[in-house]
Amino acid sequence: TYEKGTPLFRALKDEEFLPPDEALSGAMYRRAIGALSKNGFSQYEISSFARGARFRSRHNMNYWNGGDYAGLGAGAVSYAGGVRASNIPDVAEYVRRYKAGESLVSSSEKLSAKRSAREKAAVRIRTIDGIDSKWFHKTTGYDLFSLEGDAIKGLIESGLIVYKKKRGSITGIRLTGKGIPLCDTVSAGLL
Repeated sequence: TYEKGTPLFRALKDEEFLPPDEALSGAMYRRAIGALSKNGFSQYEISSFARGARFRSRHNMNYWNGGDYAGLGAGAVSYAGGVRASNIPDVAEYVRRYKAGESLVSSSEKLSAKRSAREKAAVRIRTIDGIDSKWFHKTTGYDLFSLEGDAIKGLIESGLIVYKKKRGSITGIRLTGKGIPLCDTVSAGLL
C-alpha cells in the first residue's frame, strides 16, 4: 500500500518507479517466508514472524485479538470500550491543541456490537491460526457462522479460506495459501 502524502507515494505518482506486479510481489513474499523459515522464524500473522511464541509482538497480538489500544500522536487511532477515536492528523494542529489543553481527537464513533464483531473477524483472520469459533463467540457474543455465513461461503468458494476442523468438527476458519497474499480482500469480505 502506498500512503498518500509520503515520498514513496509521490515517487510512484511521478512515475519515478513502477510497483512490482502481483506475480512478482507474490514471488518475493514467498521467498521472504522461505528465508525466514530456514532461519528459525515462524509466521504468526500475514507480515509477522518470530522465533517462538514468546517473541511474538504483544502489542500486535492484542490488536489481532480484538483488545483495546491507545493511539498516541498525530493521526493515531485508539479503540477502547467499543469506541474508535482518531487524533488530528496535522502535526502542527495536534501540537497547538496539545499546548492549549484542547481535545486531540478529530473524530470518534461508537461501534455497534455487530460492527465490532465483524471488525474482530476482519482483523483476526490475518493471523495464521485464523478465527476459532469458540473464541469469537466468547469475545463478541455472536456465532461466527451465523454472523458471517454468506461471506464465509463466498470466501471458501473462492479458495481464500478453509474451515478449521478438529476431530471432524468445524472449529473456525483460516486463510489458505491463496488467501494469505489476498488477506485484505478476505478482511473486506468479512466486514
